[in-house]
Amino acid sequence: MEEDTFELNRLASYALQNFKFTKEVSTELKRARLPCIYLNAKNGGGKKFCGKILIKGVHYYLVYAISDNKIDLANNFFKSFELTEFNYLNEIKEIKDNDLHFITKDETSNTATSRFNEQFAKEYNHIKDSLKTKKDKAEDFDYVSNTKNYYSPSSHEYVEIFYEKYNDYDYRTKKELIEKIKKNLGELLTMNIRTISQKEENGTLMYEFYMKDTATVRAIKTKVFVREELFTR
Repeated sequence: MEEDTFELNRLASYALQNFKFTKEVSTELKRARLPCIYLNAKNGGGKKFCGKILIKGVHYYLVYAISDNKIDLANNFFKSFELTEFNYLNEIKEIKDNDLHFITKDETSNTATSRFNEQFAKEYNHIKDSLKTKKDKAEDFDYVSNTKNYYSPSSHEYVEIFYEKYNDYDYRTKKELIEKIKKNLGELLTMNIRTISQKEENGTLMYEFYMKDTATVRAIKTKVFVREELFTR
């Protein structure tokens, strides 16, 4: 209900702003069969806005009237509307993206273009999979950021998808991992790093070192522990 309340309030605010009804604004949240908000307002010319916004599943519905005279939700005009079940015109299919690694469901339009694109994507993935090797590459485990745009026939919107994969150090050898820690801490803290010792016990890698600034003779003794992707300093 909290999420519905937030969305209804935002939608009511945007609706009145878009219609330029910003005077004597009043809203009232209702929850009978469906989450709903009633809204009333006036514009600069004295016209009255009366309406309600309902949420049904993932869809939003706005019913409103603008009048020079008094109008409220008890008017027969508002009683004449009835919400029906939302029916998709086309088939719902599961869509799998092998680049950004997600699966979703969406309406697909049955056209020559969409059929061609579907077959093209299958063939492309088949060829790409046949070229894959099982050998890991160092860059496969580094930070990756990608973005894609999709057209959704069900909502007639272009959806922009952002994908981020954060660093995974598990594949690195101990030497590579220590060098990465030294480089990152040295650059972050602008200090010189001098190794004291490193050892591994019970699956935990411990790296001990001094951090020293060139402007002082003092140094900071530091220990870094790495266990199951968890980094602790």
